[in-house]
Amino acid sequence: MWTYTPETHGIKNVTLPGDYAMLTRGQAKGFRLPEGAWMLEYGRGMVPLALPLVLGDVAVSAMNLPTLLKTLRVYGRMAARELLKGKI
Repeated sequence: MWTYTPETHGIKNVTLPGDYAMLTRGQAKGFRLPEGAWMLEYGRGMVPLALPLVLGDVAVSAMNLPTLLKTLRVYGRMAARELLKGKI
């Protein structure tokens, strides 16, 4: 994965497989993944508040309505199940 920040734009910082790339609070970072690569993202906080940001790529960039609806349906079903168990 190639990463860059506004301060290091134009300088390619390579992250190797198995390494992690951390984004600190208040930092912006861009990245490029080579063909066939995948990334696992980790986030903390309230999931409902993060949904617009997380789903922005699916909803706006790709205009992939079936994927957006499926994601919301699965999330809604899982959230309802947890709420019925009394979890908040």
